[in-house]
Amino acid sequence: MWEYVKGSEADFTDAPKWATHLIFCSTEKPPVDDGDARCWASGVEKGSRWQSVDDIKNGSDMCHPTHWHVIAERRKVEELQSRTNDDKLARDVAAVATLEQKGYEWCGGALWKPPIGPVPDFILKEQQAFDTVQRPAHYNQSGIECIDAIAAAVKGKSGIEAVLVGNVIKYLWRYELKGGLESLLKAQWYLEKLIQEKTDDKP
Repeated sequence: MWEYVKGSEADFTDAPKWATHLIFCSTEKPPVDDGDARCWASGVEKGSRWQSVDDIKNGSDMCHPTHWHVIAERRKVEELQSRTNDDKLARDVAAVATLEQKGYEWCGGALWKPPIGPVPDFILKEQQAFDTVQRPAHYNQSGIECIDAIAAAVKGKSGIEAVLVGNVIKYLWRYELKGGLESLLKAQWYLEKLIQEKTDDKP
């Protein structure tokens, strides 16, 4: 099974099984393919095997690879798989080196004993990403969660009043870290709605 790096399967219709390249020979600059000097080849390096497409000439070793120019190229899939496996092995070796560098101890199989001491940087980064969802900085000030402050402020309130109070607190709470003036204007909008609600409630 082949992968076609350049050209297509049609270019290799009559190719010998060993051929990986369809090439032509030209010493002109730029190179000219007149169709008469086309060959099958096992590569375009010195010593590569070649054979004339029309079988008029049968070559053995390529002497001047600079004169040969590639029309089409194919590679065996098995070679690609081997290269993929080599890449994976290289990545695995790099991963092991990283773990060992960070103080992890291999316990067999996929088990690694974490080091005693500071948490590795890559775990801290994951935790920081988690905190942006669960505990974003703009809703956590002086160790107090905004949601906790809102819960305390709306205790005993219900309906639209609780919603409006909660939003006023939320936007005032975060404006210095997120939104700035826009957050203040949103807080003002909810506050005016709250004032209107309380005004309408008066007998």
